[in-house]
Amino acid sequence: MAAGFDDDVPEEVKIERLSRLIALQRKISEMKNRELAGTAQEVLVEGHSRRQQDRWRGKSRGGKTVLFSADRESLLGKLCRVRITSCSSKTLFGEFVS
Repeated sequence: MAAGFDDDVPEEVKIERLSRLIALQRKISEMKNRELAGTAQEVLVEGHSRRQQDRWRGKSRGGKTVLFSADRESLLGKLCRVRITSCSSKTLFGEFVS
């Protein structure tokens, strides 16, 4: 039904609305991630961080990317516990627990 209507919204308005929506989603995501600070999360280790080779990268049970430091030779493919210390809107940062 709506497909039959003319598109009368200017492109700059569309861009502004999308920018506001993305900014709001980033804020919500960061707030939700901040709630995990101080908790220990189970993480499946996928490899080293792409930007910092001294950090490991994995996914939490909730599907969030987790970057953490560990003095271990190889954690690849293993489940480990990571205490979350900080975050961004997309990533959790933490320290290896066990």
